[in-house]
Amino acid sequence: MLSVGFSRNGIPLVTISENEQPKCYRLPDEYGDWTMTVVGFANMGERLFPAKVLFSLIDGRYLVDIL
Repeated sequence: MLSVGFSRNGIPLVTISENEQPKCYRLPDEYGDWTMTVVGFANMGERLFPAKVLFSLIDGRYLVDIL
């Protein structure tokens, strides 16, 4: 994953490299809190990306692992 952010109306988004081209995808709304946390870290100077990321839905819970 290259970056994480929000659309103008608060939709969580991720940008990934796909076939060596950047592609932006919408995340489910359930990832909004995680996205806000990541953006907050970036605003404080803690850059987590680019990194490999795994998104999961396990037992009804949305999870993110930064590998």
